[in-house]
Amino acid sequence: MKNIFKQIKTPLKLSLAMFIICGLIYPMMMTGLSQIIFPQQANGSLIKMDGKVVGSELVGQDFTDERLFHCRPSAVNYNTFTQKEGNKQIIPSSGSENLASSNPKLEKRINEDIKKFLQENPTIKKEDIPGLDRQVKDFEPYNALEGGEDGLDFYRKITEESKYFLKNKGILAYEVGHDQASDVIQIMKENGFESIYTKCDLQGFERVVIGFYNN
Repeated sequence: MKNIFKQIKTPLKLSLAMFIICGLIYPMMMTGLSQIIFPQQANGSLIKMDGKVVGSELVGQDFTDERLFHCRPSAVNYNTFTQKEGNKQIIPSSGSENLASSNPKLEKRINEDIKKFLQENPTIKKEDIPGLDRQVKDFEPYNALEGGEDGLDFYRKITEESKYFLKNKGILAYEVGHDQASDVIQIMKENGFESIYTKCDLQGFERVVIGFYNN
């Protein structure tokens, strides 16, 4: 028995020492230092409004304003605190549900997303959605897609009003649709811009138009 105790005495001492160092001293030291050096981050980068915690800078937030990008779907509606719905407890999270393509819940959610998208974008038909780029159909708000009958209203308004803000030889640059460069160039010429040139994307389309205001 004494031999057994001698054999385990050293491992027990080492385990106890490591428990005290790694389980108590180190965490308490790191917690104390973090509270002194960067308390905001150490406490979860919480966001407060009127003295009340409403979220965290590190956790995805839900946006409902149509001017903003749509958020990725959240399995728990972006809650940042443990909540209760009836007898069900919801744990804080911001991730999406990993639903299989055969799951009826996924089909229901997609149909609801399409319905909402069509309501926000009345100029787009349901049959046109598959042809849109995913970054457009999933995230762009209506105001970013609707540019008048010819899609150039924003370019006209910005170009006309830019003259009140730009100094002589001031630069105005646009990112344009793949077939809008010539129309935007004409709009800029009509408003006193010169030395206008374009930049192409990797597919060879003129996607950037740059001009200098001649005051």
